[in-house]
Amino acid sequence: MTDRTLGDTMNESVIQLPTAGEPMFETFERIRRRGPVVPIELAGNVAAWVAVSYQAVGEILAGDGTLFSKNARNCPALHDGTIPADWPMQQRFDRQGAGRHVVAGHHGRT
Repeated sequence: MTDRTLGDTMNESVIQLPTAGEPMFETFERIRRRGPVVPIELAGNVAAWVAVSYQAVGEILAGDGTLFSKNARNCPALHDGTIPADWPMQQRFDRQGAGRHVVAGHHGRT
């Protein structure tokens, strides 16, 4: 990934989605300025990553799945109780391959 590495963004504070009192477009702009892959926190205190560039999404999807997996079955937190079964976003990740829904402008896919 170009200007910044994944290690650079791993040491920064996590951005909560949604961010209280901040319009979503401003939140996404703040995420985009952080770098190609940014740690976020979803509703329910669930940790996640968002890829914000086409290049970053391509590198993640082309990877070997050891750091980022295309398949939600490879996310231990979805299966070991870390993320509760009644988590509001659970249905987004129940299907095979649903983990591919990555925020990347209009290039996201489900």
